[in-house]
Amino acid sequence: MHNGGEMEIILENLEIKQCIMEEKDEPDDNFKKQDKKCKSVLIQCVANNQLELLKCKNTSFQMWKALEDVFQRKGMASQLYLRKKLLTMKYRESERIENYFIKFDEVVRELKSVGAKLEDVDIVCHLLLTLPKSFDPIVTALETLEPARLTLEFVKGKLLDHEAKRVNDPRTGKFVKGKQPKELIGKQLHQLRPPLFF
Repeated sequence: MHNGGEMEIILENLEIKQCIMEEKDEPDDNFKKQDKKCKSVLIQCVANNQLELLKCKNTSFQMWKALEDVFQRKGMASQLYLRKKLLTMKYRESERIENYFIKFDEVVRELKSVGAKLEDVDIVCHLLLTLPKSFDPIVTALETLEPARLTLEFVKGKLLDHEAKRVNDPRTGKFVKGKQPKELIGKQLHQLRPPLFF
C-alpha cells in the first residue's frame, strides 16, 4: 500500500494525475482512456483488504475521493500520535548523540509519511528543544545565527562538535578512553571553557 503522496507521484509520472483532480461530465475518448488506466493503477496500489472501498466507483476521481475520506482521518490520528511522540522526546546524555539523531529522524520521517508538513526550521527547533541543560551554551549560540544557516545538517554537526568537547572536558569527569588531553593538565578549570566557532 502506497501513501497518498507516493500515489500522486506515480500518477503524475504516468501523466494521468488529472483524472483524480477533476470529474468531467462529458469526458472525451482520450480522457476516458486515461481514466481507465488511472483506475487500474489505483487498484494495483491499494492493499487487498482495501479494495472494498473502491467497489461501485465509476471513475478514478470517485476512487480517490473514497480513499481520501478514509485515510485522511487515519492520517490525522497518526499525526497526532507522532507529533506527541516528537514533543516528548528527550536526549539522555548516557546515549550517543548519533544514535539519538537516528531515532529523532525516524519519527520525523514517519510524520512526513502520514502527510505532516514540517519545514526545516520546525525540525531544527524540535531537535533543540529535546536537549538537556548541558547543551544550553551551544543552543544559545545557534539562536544568534541567521535562520538561513540553521539547516538540520549544520545543527547536527555543531551538536556533534559540542558533544565531543563535553565528553572530553575534565569538568564533566567523562574522558574518551585513550584521548585524555595532556595539554590541559595543570591548567585552572576556569580557563578550560572551550570557545564556540561557527
